[in-house]
Amino acid sequence: LRDEIFAWLSRHLPERGAQAVDGLPAAIGTSISTTRAENQDCAVVLHYVGGPTTPPLTSLILCDGIGGMLDGGVCARLAAATFAASLLGRKFEKAAQRILRAAHAANDKIFTVYHEHGGTTLSSIVIQDDNDCAAINVGDSRIYRIASDRLTQLTTDDTLANQIQHLRPDQPTHANPAFGKQLTQFIGMGRDVQFRLVDLGSDSFDRTGFLLTSDGIHHLNQDSLRDVTLCAPSSLEVVKRLTTLAKWGKSTDDATVISIGKPLRPDAAPTKSSNQLAIWDSHSSLHVLLDAASWGKEKRAKAPKRRPRHNRPDESRTESRHPDSHPGTTTAPSHGKSDKREPLQMEILG
Repeated sequence: LRDEIFAWLSRHLPERGAQAVDGLPAAIGTSISTTRAENQDCAVVLHYVGGPTTPPLTSLILCDGIGGMLDGGVCARLAAATFAASLLGRKFEKAAQRILRAAHAANDKIFTVYHEHGGTTLSSIVIQDDNDCAAINVGDSRIYRIASDRLTQLTTDDTLANQIQHLRPDQPTHANPAFGKQLTQFIGMGRDVQFRLVDLGSDSFDRTGFLLTSDGIHHLNQDSLRDVTLCAPSSLEVVKRLTTLAKWGKSTDDATVISIGKPLRPDAAPTKSSNQLAIWDSHSSLHVLLDAASWGKEKRAKAPKRRPRHNRPDESRTESRHPDSHPGTTTAPSHGKSDKREPLQMEILG
């Protein structure tokens, strides 16, 4: 699944794009910077419907590849694909544990491939039901809360400037603005990354929306950012106006925005059947049918039909395949519990 998502994200795309997400009050927009040949941002909205007993899963994911290292765009797309694929399964898992597991998987994948020579930021929100949502942030991408009269930044940039200011709060002049672009951590650092959950607030579902942004948006004046976000009539207009302003301001960084309004719950079914995953970026959508009704559940080992039980007295101890032997599956470290999964068969629908 990760490889299929990564291949789709790696297709050739226009320099700019924006689209609304079907069935959700959300939209995604992006614009390449004036100084780059490749857009190194990757932003997607994911919605998964597993079945009648599985709560639907929605996630907003934004990655900004680090331009000063190897393959910034590839790192962003690979991290987003790994994170998205790792969110699925384990239907009883809470949003906080799910988002941390997916973030670890993305970090491990980029570190394994690039060994700290490539990396990306990560900002994400995971929504499972009315009372279960979580957010995480690594790097200098940001998450804002949108209220009726204010725009509040919920995250702190992982930069050297902020680190110095934190250590010397009484001497802010030591936080040289030149350090504002120097990241202290990113996805791809390996075990040194400190994953911190973001407090979204207790009224997340009813009275607020959220904004996820890459650093190309952060060049805008904060008053302009607030006014455009609060005055736009829809999430689609928010992302269009902000990416256009960044383009007009000749931002030297790619500008990408995900906006989700209130309420966060889907107002229609974004997918048409169970076991279907839908992913949107700034240009189009991908629908994948996951043909495994019990995928993500614990299963008991069963005897192969070609071996009669009476000829195999030890059949109950038959070894089952490790999930890694099935292409297209994603796994997370086991914490003492069985996590055997069915093969993941996919049908690309669009």
